Amino acid sequence: MTRAPETRDFSMLVVNIPGESRLITAHYDPPHRARVTTNTYGRGEQTYELDVIARSGSWLCIRQSAPGWPEWLAWVPVAHCTRI
Repeated sequence: MTRAPETRDFSMLVVNIPGESRLITAHYDPPHRARVTTNTYGRGEQTYELDVIARSGSWLCIRQSAPGWPEWLAWVPVAHCTRI
């Protein structure tokens, strides 16, 4: 089993833009792959290839993962994503 680092560096994670309440209008199973260009918690704007797992109006829920880290979910505007 891979252990997460003792001090986690969240700077690579996509910023979650919270909403009061999002009505999910679509779940994607399997997920859609997308190129996501958006802000991270410490590295400014970055571009990643990530899975889109749900949609709520003009928002997409993306899934980000890295070895030794728990799965990270974040809501980002549709305009920040391009389907691959």
